[in-house]
Amino acid sequence: MLIALMVGLVLGANFPGQILSGCGVALICVLMIVRDILRRESAAISPLLLFAAIGYLTIQPYLSPILPPNHVSRFADGKDLEITGVIADEPVQNEKRVKFILKAETLNQKEAVGKIRVTTDKKELNPELHFGDRISITGKLKRPHNFKNPGGFDYERFLAFQKIWVTAYAKKISKKDPEKGLRWHLEDPRRNISDFIKQYGEGKEETELLRASIMGDQSGISQDTYTQFQRVGVAHLIAISGLNIAVIGSVAFAFFRWFLSQFRFFLFRAWSRKVAAILSMFPVIYYGLISGMAPPALRSVVMVLVFQAAIIFEKEGDPINTLTVAAMLILAAHPPSLFSVSFQLSFSAIFAIIYGAPHFIRNQSEEKSSSENSPQDDNSNFDYIKRKLNVPMYSSLCAVLGTLPIGMLYFHQASLIGLLANIVFIPIYSYLVVVPGLASVFAYLTNIPAASYGISFCAKVLNISLSMLKACSDLSFAAITTITPSYLEIVLFYALCWALLNIRQKIDEFEKIEKIERIERIIKIAKITLIVILVAGIGDAGYWTYQRYFHKNLRITFLDVGQGNSALIELPGGQCILIDGGGLFDSSILDVGSGVIAPFLLQKKIMTVDTLVLTHAHEDHIGGLPYIAKNFNVKQVWMNGHGEETETYHNFNKIIQQKGIDAPQFSNIFGEHEINNVKLNILHPEKDFSPHKNLNVDSIVLKLEFKDISILFTGDIDKKVEKKLVDKYQDALKSTILVAPHHGSKSSSSDMFLDAVKPEYVVISLGWKNRFHFPKSEIIARYLQHKARIFRTDLNGAISVSTDGNSLEITPVTDALQPVE
Repeated sequence: MLIALMVGLVLGANFPGQILSGCGVALICVLMIVRDILRRESAAISPLLLFAAIGYLTIQPYLSPILPPNHVSRFADGKDLEITGVIADEPVQNEKRVKFILKAETLNQKEAVGKIRVTTDKKELNPELHFGDRISITGKLKRPHNFKNPGGFDYERFLAFQKIWVTAYAKKISKKDPEKGLRWHLEDPRRNISDFIKQYGEGKEETELLRASIMGDQSGISQDTYTQFQRVGVAHLIAISGLNIAVIGSVAFAFFRWFLSQFRFFLFRAWSRKVAAILSMFPVIYYGLISGMAPPALRSVVMVLVFQAAIIFEKEGDPINTLTVAAMLILAAHPPSLFSVSFQLSFSAIFAIIYGAPHFIRNQSEEKSSSENSPQDDNSNFDYIKRKLNVPMYSSLCAVLGTLPIGMLYFHQASLIGLLANIVFIPIYSYLVVVPGLASVFAYLTNIPAASYGISFCAKVLNISLSMLKACSDLSFAAITTITPSYLEIVLFYALCWALLNIRQKIDEFEKIEKIERIERIIKIAKITLIVILVAGIGDAGYWTYQRYFHKNLRITFLDVGQGNSALIELPGGQCILIDGGGLFDSSILDVGSGVIAPFLLQKKIMTVDTLVLTHAHEDHIGGLPYIAKNFNVKQVWMNGHGEETETYHNFNKIIQQKGIDAPQFSNIFGEHEINNVKLNILHPEKDFSPHKNLNVDSIVLKLEFKDISILFTGDIDKKVEKKLVDKYQDALKSTILVAPHHGSKSSSSDMFLDAVKPEYVVISLGWKNRFHFPKSEIIARYLQHKARIFRTDLNGAISVSTDGNSLEITPVTDALQPVE
């Protein structure tokens, strides 16, 4: 049933809008089930189809909503509005910005409904904001917009799953009377506890980690610290995860069971376990409330409560069914949870532990039993220690393997020391930080001195742990950047794990015939599965090997990086060239290198970039390159050597030096190069140019030629540079595709230049509704006058070009039409 529900949710997310069809399928299934009940026949297919239809329908309110006329999304027209509403979650802050969700009440003093994702600058934030505050803001409502690249993060869907369809940047904020509901009264003590931790925590980083582990607030953790946790493979420790809440539940259960066993009343009635399970629910719920009951924490609380309920109802012998019930309850309450990374990681880890660890332990026990008659002396103490270590070791191994493909899919990284690190750090963090930390929070209500001592103790433990963690993270082999697995590869990996676990099962001749036959059948299926995996794996590896290294076409992908430029060139034979790296003018919002370009490259199984080309050092061209240079195998960098003293440009050059990347002088790369029958010709600036104050003027202009097809990359050159190029190269500028100079600015794309280039296609790389209002209408008209077909990354998303040198195939992510000016 759970699998059918999940299939329905996936279908609903990928093919939304068919509500009537979904209702029809559900109705037919209900009628079929009623018929089978009346006939007293078993129903096999119809319940599965019903749950799939339910899954499809329950996701539709998020992706195909029917909104009222006064919903805020209907006013996203770019006009300044005065919006009044209540803050629906605790604001999240970084060094420059504050973000929160506003539940709207009025727009320009007229009643309105709906949620808004609000961002504001800290400099503009005079009042301190908290959950439940009623505020008034001035700003423009906008619909969220994705970077439309293959394999990219779907930001629009991410917000839609929170029922948010508009965003706003708040220019002014004023506070009004707060809405003092139940959650507001819960948030007030949370803030007091958070302030208390800040007061008695020792060291900023330790304090912020403690707040993250207990309060669920990760906003104060530096990116460097979070990266260290990721490299070591223990990033789950700094979240309110199922692990932390399970530890609280298990410690509370052990304590209450011990306490109740002191009373004969409970012992004689065999009530100690059940009552302990009931009592241990309260610390779990309390921990969830203290953490703010954010969706990940709420899911973890529900999961742990279901397992505790299984003890009460004596169903703990079937943990997989218990896990299934927990998943069903969570998906019933919030269907989009299925697409949450935390949901996927939590349930894959727990399922892997529940299913996998007993197989390892049972197989080892059987091996030990078969060697009991060995003439060697048995070291009982050693065996005892070994058995005690087996459970955490195998549990950690299963959790690491169970979450490995998901971590590669979303984070593009695998920790090579994660298994050992989890064995060491989980007990330290869980039993010496989380448990004492939560006990200190309890003590805070009655005994502040004791609570302060507990917080101080946790901070000292964290200080030592951070030193150990940093030493592990600094190991060169601690973690590796990984390619992004396809869904087929993820299925093959899990199928391989299942087959290897089951093919090792031992058959006990004294077991019942039915069980022996079942085990033999499972082993046979496992062997067949291994053969299928081998064949499919070879096919998959062959496909990607051909796509990477043996294709004969020239491929170019103009990436959607917002208001900037970035293009990937895949030469015949597999060499890769990346021209520019996009970048936002405020890199604190998003590192385009890690958030946009790297996921695209890894999805194409590219981990080596043979040449990085930086046309010029403005932020919208260089912004993503430092991350690529640092985290990919970059062999060579081409640039003109001229740039402003910005932090990004400094970091880029520093990484080049630290990694020893070849960066030849511009005079050595000027002119023509040929790689696998593809000609690359740098036309501008001059070989011995004198740097200009305006970096745009010195943009590298690069012409790419493959047989009869050519592409001209122009950076941000202006009309004066265009005239110089025409005077010098004349008809040699003619190109099949022109990458529009300066994003379609009216300072470029002169008639004289277009007459010389004679483009059949023009690609404009720019941001959606950018502040410069590019491309200018007169430039679009000029391209059309020259009979060029226009593609735009703001409308079409990423634009893929493939050519054999004779014919040309251009495929945009979306076939959006050029708007009429």
